[in-house]
Amino acid sequence: LETIVVCVVVLLLFLWRNGLIFWPNALLAAVCFGFLLWNLSPARIFMGDVASGFLGYALGILAIFMASWQPLFMWVWALLLALFVVDTTTTLLRRMIRGERWYAPHRSHAYQHLAQRYGHRPVTFGQALFNLVVLLPIVVLVLLEPSLTLWAVGLTYGGLALLALLLG
Repeated sequence: LETIVVCVVVLLLFLWRNGLIFWPNALLAAVCFGFLLWNLSPARIFMGDVASGFLGYALGILAIFMASWQPLFMWVWALLLALFVVDTTTTLLRRMIRGERWYAPHRSHAYQHLAQRYGHRPVTFGQALFNLVVLLPIVVLVLLEPSLTLWAVGLTYGGLALLALLLG
């Protein structure tokens, strides 16, 4: 759901700013929607590390490709993917600092802690809502006032990293 929301929001923002539809975003969102239908709790299929790695790679390629047309959109992607990036980065850094095998299977991501506490659906839909209610307005601010970009990215990532650490 996170990828669907990010791809659709970026697609609409790019259309707003450039008058162009970026079809690769629409395609990735559609593919992820098909997967989501089978993956909603209780999941009937599981993505796994290989597919999630590919998904991260695909999002990165889309961000770089879109930013080659409009550089400010690299920051749009960075802000909208902040939940993915911060959760993964803080989790892996904590595991490395503790001397754990960072590449081994684990359940130490913030979203996993929240899902164990509140359930998968509320956390999944909460992430999507967070992107729309918190991150999207920050992105629109950056698009309207590019001089605030570094402040917006720094405060967003710093705040989310602190939150991830507090969630353990």
